[in-house]
Amino acid sequence: MKRLAPMGLTGLLFLALTAAGCRSPKPRVVEGPRPRPAATSATMSVEEVIAMSEKGMPDHEIIDRMVQRRVSFRLTTADVLLLHEAHVSHRVIDAMLAGERSSPRVKMP
Repeated sequence: MKRLAPMGLTGLLFLALTAAGCRSPKPRVVEGPRPRPAATSATMSVEEVIAMSEKGMPDHEIIDRMVQRRVSFRLTTADVLLLHEAHVSHRVIDAMLAGERSSPRVKMP
């Protein structure tokens, strides 16, 4: 019986330590990708191109701004129609489409 008592205490101590170690750690919060801001100095919207065109900015200046900002448009059919309706020149629209073709595409899951 004397021999069982130390084993029992050791067993209890082992169980207590094991149970304390099994407690789940605080879960880590993993943030997903942060949304990009709507407008930064490196972006240009279709609306901005229309506004520049409506103000009478020459085509080469609009295209130069797109090149300087390294803008790559992903134009939809609706965007192209909107640009045509706003009388944006074919040269500017072609430059927007050319930039779209030269940029690498990343597939989103």
